[in-house]
Amino acid sequence: MIAPLKTPEELFRHFQTVESLKQLTVRHYLTRQMRKEEFKYLFLLLDAFWMYPGEPRPEQPHALLKSGEHSNGFIDCLRVLKYTNLCQIFGELMARELRSFGIKYIDWCVGPAYAAIDFTHEVACCFNAISAIVEKDEDGNPKIWSRHIIPDSASVLITNELMTTSSGSTYETKTAVSQQNKVP
Repeated sequence: MIAPLKTPEELFRHFQTVESLKQLTVRHYLTRQMRKEEFKYLFLLLDAFWMYPGEPRPEQPHALLKSGEHSNGFIDCLRVLKYTNLCQIFGELMARELRSFGIKYIDWCVGPAYAAIDFTHEVACCFNAISAIVEKDEDGNPKIWSRHIIPDSASVLITNELMTTSSGSTYETKTAVSQQNKVP
C-alpha cells in the first residue's frame, strides 16, 4: 500500500526526478490537498514554470498572453498534464475541493480545447459525469458548441487547467455552452 504524503517535504525528498514522478498517485494525497509549494515544485521539476523578477520588459524574455497583456512568468500545464498520473491527481484534488464546497453531483464537465481536455475528463470521472469540450473557432477561441445538447436541467461545471487574470477561455467556454440552443 502506498503511504499518503504527510508533508510537502516528503514529496521533495521522494520524488526528485521526472522518472520518479511517474510513481506519484492519488493515494499519496488521500489525507490532504496538495499545497502551493508542491504545485510549484512539480511544475519546476517538469520545466513547466518560469518566472523572473520585475515587470515584463523588451530586453527580458516574457510571455505574451492571449489577452494581449505581458507576463513575467509562464506556466505550461500541458508539460505536466501529459503525465496521466499527475492529471488524475489534479482532477481528483479539484473534485475533492468542489465537494468541500458542497458540490456532490455534476452532470457535465465542459472545458476549452486543447490543454483542458484531459483535466476536464479526469474531473468528470470523479463525478461520473459526461466530459465534453468546446471547439475553437477560426481565431483559436473556444466558442463552438455543436456536438452535444445539454438539457436545461443539467448541472454543468466549466473546467480549465489554468486560470489567469482575464480567464478568457473559461468565459468563452461558458458563453458557448449557454448559447448552445440559440440561433445568432
